[in-house]
Amino acid sequence: MCAANSTFCCPGRQELRDLQVNMENQQVQQVEVEATVKPELTAALRDIRAQYESIAAKNLQEAEEWYKSKYADLSDAANRNHEALRQAKQEMNESRRQIQSLTCEVDGLRGTCLRWNLPRTATAGRWF
Repeated sequence: MCAANSTFCCPGRQELRDLQVNMENQQVQQVEVEATVKPELTAALRDIRAQYESIAAKNLQEAEEWYKSKYADLSDAANRNHEALRQAKQEMNESRRQIQSLTCEVDGLRGTCLRWNLPRTATAGRWF
């Protein structure tokens, strides 16, 4: 039988103890590495998030400025088109008035011509 403290009696036991010690040391080192990596990772993620939020805010501001600019351009174009339409309607109404006036004048002149030609035709028939 092997004595508990004897390393010569059970050679596998010493190897097991060495392995246990090595594993404990590795676990301690792993915890230390995780402890040092975790704050670095958290800080890096925090920096990335801050950059992302900054870029998002900048993009939002640029989009709002673009929208306001386009809205102003379209409003100006609509106002110009509205004014052009108003002028065209005004010109059309003025042309209608002129056409009505000229139509009345032509009708009046036709009546005058008929009155002048009627006596002529009547007297012309007498001469022949």
